Amino acid sequence: MATISKHDHSNTPGAIKRRKAARRRWAVACAATLIGIIGVAQAIGGPAPAEAVETEPPAPQVVQVKTITAVPGKLPEPTPEPSEEAVVEEPVVAEAVAETQASAAPVEVEPELQPVETEPEWFTVEATAYCSCAKCCGEWANKRPGGVVYTADGSVAQAGVTIAADWDVFPAGTVLYIEGLGERIVQDRGGAINGYDVDVYHDDHNAALQFGRQHLNAYVVSYGD
Repeated sequence: MATISKHDHSNTPGAIKRRKAARRRWAVACAATLIGIIGVAQAIGGPAPAEAVETEPPAPQVVQVKTITAVPGKLPEPTPEPSEEAVVEEPVVAEAVAETQASAAPVEVEPELQPVETEPEWFTVEATAYCSCAKCCGEWANKRPGGVVYTADGSVAQAGVTIAADWDVFPAGTVLYIEGLGERIVQDRGGAINGYDVDVYHDDHNAALQFGRQHLNAYVVSYGD
């Protein structure tokens, strides 16, 4: 009878690789069991002993363990190893923001223009004074309805406000700043008032006499219509 030799398959490269894979899965399963025991111990009785914490291995990768059933006379098929290639997510949003910022054109901010204050144009006026009496206004003194003194533009004459001027030079409503008097408004006119002459209104004749005739510096604040 011929002798049939049996080949030893335990040391083939495939068998060695399968044994290493089985040991690795066994180690992972043991580590997972140990971590579960430590977690249960912490939940029940507080933190795990210092020895257990010090000897705890680093957290392994979770690997799906597949039970292999040995069949007599048939070698188990090797379990495919999980791929170790990591999927790297590209920072799409960050790159898009960076590209937008890089492509955005710089905005030029125009400087705010500040108003330039110009020196007023001064001139000299010959200032006289008048009131509403007959000596100053003649026949117009008798035309005061209700005793109210109206000016040529229909305003009520007021001391400290009203002046008479040549409307061809200073139209009605023109505001003049007169040195020593302040601002006055052209509301009246008269036949003897020409050019740069102005007549300053007062409430009584004595005040007008005291004012007399003066040469004062003045400038136009604003022109009337």
